[in-house]
Amino acid sequence: MAIQILLGAVFLIFIVMVILAISHSKKPFNELGGWLYFFWIGLVCATILNAVVIIFIYMVFEQTKQVLGPKEYISLITLFITAIFSLIMAKTLSIKDVHTPEKYIFIFQIWIILMLLSNLLTMYFSQKDMLSLLLNSAATVFGFLFQKKYFTVSKRVKVYYGIGEVIDENV
Repeated sequence: MAIQILLGAVFLIFIVMVILAISHSKKPFNELGGWLYFFWIGLVCATILNAVVIIFIYMVFEQTKQVLGPKEYISLITLFITAIFSLIMAKTLSIKDVHTPEKYIFIFQIWIILMLLSNLLTMYFSQKDMLSLLLNSAATVFGFLFQKKYFTVSKRVKVYYGIGEVIDENV
């Protein structure tokens, strides 16, 4: 029951993120809006959600008096790292500087490496989760590639962070 509530909360947060991003999509390019806002609000939500999940997992193990195994420790550490990196990346996106997109991609690359190492460790301790971890790794890398492309070609990113000039915002 608690897992369904948690998944429902994640879905609801995603819907709210999409609605907020759409409502901010018509903002001028020199303001935080569109996909850039979607990424920022997603990172803020990820920070909060990861903290809630860490507390939830701790409470479940505390109530059932179960002992945490290596897989659970890796999961908690992964959630903690994700919360910290989400907070750092959200803070980075909020800084208007020409080097922000490069810094964001660099921080994202470090996080990806840590997540892939975490997945490898989890696979080592739990052979049954191999497919889901491989899919998780593929989704993580795909998300990174999508965002890397966005941060290198987006007109909003270029205008918002002052990288070069965009003659017409509407093109």
